[in-house]
Amino acid sequence: MHYELRLAALLLIFAGLLPAPAPLGQVPQLAAKSRADSTGTALSPNGKVSIDLREVQTETSRADGQVLLSVLVIFEPKSGSFSWRATPAGDAPSWRISQFNDGQAAFLRDGEVVDFRALGGPPRLFIHAYRGHASNMEQAEAKALEAASGSISPRGDLDNGQNVHVVSLLGLGFDFINPPTSESTNITPKVTDVRWDGTRWLVTLKARWTAQITLDASYNLLSMKRVE
Repeated sequence: MHYELRLAALLLIFAGLLPAPAPLGQVPQLAAKSRADSTGTALSPNGKVSIDLREVQTETSRADGQVLLSVLVIFEPKSGSFSWRATPAGDAPSWRISQFNDGQAAFLRDGEVVDFRALGGPPRLFIHAYRGHASNMEQAEAKALEAASGSISPRGDLDNGQNVHVVSLLGLGFDFINPPTSESTNITPKVTDVRWDGTRWLVTLKARWTAQITLDASYNLLSMKRVE
């Protein structure tokens, strides 16, 4: 009986009436549960450029149950360049869009979108570089969900699967994010500026004070210092 059911399922898959199962170790194709659209700006060697933002809420399953995810799609309509980033979902459908516009940055260079995001506790800088191209936001979303499906670990390891570079900011000291009183919560650093000088990345962060982080072309830390 089990053999007959498996054979029937295979015939339906070949006929295109059922989706093929995901390869072993790969997250099944993610599907959109909701969408929120907005706009923003990205940095570039020639100044700021307008970008379209779409937050797609979706979910994936792992051993401990269903996990809600937000896939933020960053799309530059003139060049068609796009990038994406999957993170745990927040309470609001546009939570990641608000995060991006409030204190994160994207840099568009030669068709590649590099996004910079800082978190506290411990303080770290996350860099994700992606080179995607799409004709419109709908195509960018479809490609982003397909890419996310193939890169997210079934165990929920998002950063490693997305080739995210993580730079520790502990060298700035805990007072960079810790208010004077222990009762207060840590401050999440904001990325206020990103520059590319041809060989190095210069990233400006603002928490309790302002710091500049210098990275090489491969996002390895070269230096960090307080500038204000």
